Amino acid sequence: MLTSSPQSCVCRKDRLSRRRVRASHLIVAGLAAALLVGCQSMEETADVPAAAQLRVIAASPDAPKMDFYAGGSALAYGLDFGTASSYVPLTPGSVSLAANTANSAQLLVTANAGLTAGQQYTAIVTNVAASLQETVYPDQTRPAPRGEVALRVIDAATRVGSVDVYLVPTGRKLAKMLPVRTGVSFGASSGYILAPAGTYSLVVLPTGTVPSPSTQTLLTAPQTSYAPGSVRTVVLVDHVTKTTPGLSQIVASDYEPA
Repeated sequence: MLTSSPQSCVCRKDRLSRRRVRASHLIVAGLAAALLVGCQSMEETADVPAAAQLRVIAASPDAPKMDFYAGGSALAYGLDFGTASSYVPLTPGSVSLAANTANSAQLLVTANAGLTAGQQYTAIVTNVAASLQETVYPDQTRPAPRGEVALRVIDAATRVGSVDVYLVPTGRKLAKMLPVRTGVSFGASSGYILAPAGTYSLVVLPTGTVPSPSTQTLLTAPQTSYAPGSVRTVVLVDHVTKTTPGLSQIVASDYEPA
């Protein structure tokens, strides 16, 4: 029968101990490397700027369908009068925007815009086809204050002049309301108008008109329910047919609460 001396047992214990120490060192080194990679990843992520967001709206009553580009990259194809794209992420910085006749290289209008990281924008092509112009408006990216809604009106109508804007709650009469904005002219924005969350009809009159039960409005929009925190943009546009009086609207959502 073989026996082990005390000295050989001690040697085996020493070798086992040294192996355990080396293994511990390897584990610690691996964890350190993983933490280093994680830190590098976080630093790289932090260095990447948030994208800007841009949407486009076709608001010229007699222009053809349009394809939209930002710095040569496509934003939207075949937008007809009265339509809006969804937001498209873009690299922040200066960008050249272009609208072409759909499915062709025929340039219709261009504009330059400086885009900020994390900001939303709306680019609107307005005016008649012979005098197209493209304007970029910064949008509100945060919700309206608690219990309120925010509504912005942009006048892109070419045939009505400046307008006054009313928000008429359900059950109320226009004749008893005051305008929430007056004198909004072509190409101008009302800015964001705050109102308690609820259901309203957007009504538009020529500037200076005193409403009465017999007043003919330029636009009486359907009653619309606005949830607390929601933010909307309404673009006023001409009717496609010149013989039809009044305005149409394009409604786009800037922010919708979850």
